[in-house]
Amino acid sequence: MMRTIPVETQYGVIYGRNALINKSHDISFTPFTVTLTCSLSLAACIPEIRDMPDVEVTLKFIKIKKICIYKIDDYPYEKYSSSSFDKVDGEDTRYALTTYDHVFDITGELESFH
Repeated sequence: MMRTIPVETQYGVIYGRNALINKSHDISFTPFTVTLTCSLSLAACIPEIRDMPDVEVTLKFIKIKKICIYKIDDYPYEKYSSSSFDKVDGEDTRYALTTYDHVFDITGELESFH
């Protein structure tokens, strides 16, 4: 069984399938990094922030050991998800980031979220 913990961001916990829309991504192999730029619906956060426009957020992962990208309906661990951005309990630092269309399952360090 996989145990997940929601990542607390400056916007609260990101929750809901339509919370994050992937706008762009960059995968670099040397060094192995992933940068994702997304539109974040503040109404899909806990606590909910209503009547505010979506904000653009950028997540950068570094020191990546492994990355798997799934179509949202094919993510095999969906039943263990706690939110749209989870830290997975285990030996390595692992994150599951769910956007509207995809799940990014990344083993590595989260360098920044802004």
